Amino acid sequence: MARTGSMVVVVVLHWLFLRVTVVEGTMRSKPALAGPVVALLTWVLMVLPLFFVAAGFAGTRVVDRLQGAEGWSYTDYLAPRLLRLVGPVLAPVVVSLAVVVVVTISSSGTGARLTAVTGNHLWFMAVYLLCVVVGPSAVRVHDLAGWWVLPAVLLGGSLLVDLAWFSGSLGYEQARWPNLVLVWLFCHQLGVLHARGTVQRLPTPVPVLLLLLAVLTLVVMVQLGPYAATNVGMADRPVSNLTPPNSALSVVGVAQLAVLTLVGRAVGTRPPRPWVGTATRWLGPRLLLVYLWHVPALGAVTFVGLLAPDVLLPAGTGVWLALRPFYLVLAVLLMGLVLVPVIAWERTVRSWKVSTSRPAVLTATVLGIAGTAIAWHAGIGPRPVPLVGVACLVAAMVLLVERTTPDRVRRPDDTGDPAAVS
Repeated sequence: MARTGSMVVVVVLHWLFLRVTVVEGTMRSKPALAGPVVALLTWVLMVLPLFFVAAGFAGTRVVDRLQGAEGWSYTDYLAPRLLRLVGPVLAPVVVSLAVVVVVTISSSGTGARLTAVTGNHLWFMAVYLLCVVVGPSAVRVHDLAGWWVLPAVLLGGSLLVDLAWFSGSLGYEQARWPNLVLVWLFCHQLGVLHARGTVQRLPTPVPVLLLLLAVLTLVVMVQLGPYAATNVGMADRPVSNLTPPNSALSVVGVAQLAVLTLVGRAVGTRPPRPWVGTATRWLGPRLLLVYLWHVPALGAVTFVGLLAPDVLLPAGTGVWLALRPFYLVLAVLLMGLVLVPVIAWERTVRSWKVSTSRPAVLTATVLGIAGTAIAWHAGIGPRPVPLVGVACLVAAMVLLVERTTPDRVRRPDDTGDPAAVS
């Protein structure tokens, strides 16, 4: 439920984040959020750490289940998960590429802008793929070296990157991007800790104190330190803690772990309300598909607005806000239509037999992460570097599929849930 709820919040915020208008025939986009209330909400609604905590929890359960099966190998763990992630990633990349090519033919300037922004949300999938790859090792380090070793290394590394950046020691922007790995792997490791019940076994005052300490630390980091007062770039506060992430989000992850522990104790074994359970069961297997396609869906809805920009993409703030419910409903309906063929494609991918060749799977792992990262960083479009990213994803798919038989092989951990592949 934590993973499902956090993903829903991310999608809705993305749909509300950018304000697209047309002024004197020129399309412009800028952050739509502003004000002190929204700034506070960026802390309350910053659920990405929680998602990675939940991913670490789910991944630990998968590793434990596999370790109970006789004769399992790392390839048995990695290959089906990688296929069920690379396949869904490849679909929106190919569709987006086709759209950008068509747009570029009619308007090279618009095509260039689309190339730059179409893959922006794929940073999440690149990091998520990395979390899947290191999952067994993360569990092993926790069990053998102690719960604190890997979190301390990851948090210490992100703090060093922050220190170097804020002190001016780093001379170029890209030097901050290691925190994209360090911060989110830290949150993922908190999920391993949660799966092992490390915090749950402590008396109730301990997670309460942990929550208060995390909140106090964040106040000090923002008020006395150099960290931003918001976690999302806003119209009046463009600098945030998210792009790239810094250690403030690691502390948010600690606070959310404490909240998750306290909520778990309060709820106990009580089942959720029927409608909550139904929604969670429906969304659970489709979470990553929704994430992958919610940005293209928003782009399509925006294109509808371009048909009558004076009415549907007005410059006036009041009218623009009044139209937001209309766009949200339209985006949800479009997502429903898009998910029909997307789910069919995902089921087809899951039906393929995965390769058992360790070299092929490991090579596909490198290509899958590289292709996703290129699509995020260089964009998606008819240019050399973006095309290399597409080629990497295609090659990863080819290497992952065993071509001897189309029959499905059901593995001990195969739940059929692409959201549980971490």
